[in-house]
Amino acid sequence: RVYIPEWVKRAVIFRDKGCCVFCKKDLTGLYTLLENNEKQFDHIVPLHQGGLNDVCNIQLTCQDCNSKKSDTSATSTLYQSAY
Repeated sequence: RVYIPEWVKRAVIFRDKGCCVFCKKDLTGLYTLLENNEKQFDHIVPLHQGGLNDVCNIQLTCQDCNSKKSDTSATSTLYQSAY
């Protein structure tokens, strides 16, 4: 896996309001309790499909929603556009 810088993680948490973009589960209280491998920062377009390790291509998801998404290029209809 490619390392995601802390500033990118903080920006994604801020943009997604600390909630899973799919089910809207509040992850703000859990974030500090989770181990690094349990924090679910998901690439919208997977790296192996040409996606970038950039704020615009990363979304916050809960563990359940991220495992359902697998390695497809999907995002929620609730996802807020930065523009």
